[in-house]
Amino acid sequence: MSEKWNDGLDRNTKWSTYEANVQSYRSNMIASQSFLLAVGAILLEKDPILLAICVAVAMIQLWYIWFRVIRARTLIVDYYKFDLKNRYNQNGDPHPQAEDYLEEDTFVRNKTVRNKILDNLGKKKKKLKHKFRMTRFKLDILLPVTFSIIWLGMLIVQLLAL
Repeated sequence: MSEKWNDGLDRNTKWSTYEANVQSYRSNMIASQSFLLAVGAILLEKDPILLAICVAVAMIQLWYIWFRVIRARTLIVDYYKFDLKNRYNQNGDPHPQAEDYLEEDTFVRNKTVRNKILDNLGKKKKKLKHKFRMTRFKLDILLPVTFSIIWLGMLIVQLLAL
């Protein structure tokens, strides 16, 4: 049986909940980008200023929201998936003392500690040598980059038509 955390949920429940949240965030971002692309396609023929605003909104959503939110959420999934609280301390060293467990926020926000832990896990789990697994790479990097290319293409077409 998994250890109960402060909120009464066990690690596996938290892991599956955060994984479901990541999938939901991805779906919402794809849907919103698809909607904005439809609006942008309509504006391509009509109003260059409104198209530029639509492109700006979409790019902010991709580069400021998508990357940051999805990256943080996937790190939290890894935190629970690999039971990092019970395996590392706040400095990223293995085998924590009872009072110095690794906190979720430290793993997400402290790149030095996170890289130390991922390097340590990578030696034991070869699949973690690359910080992005292929599915994550495709969904979390290639998809937003592809949307960005489409947006830039629309903007270039609009500028060339002026």
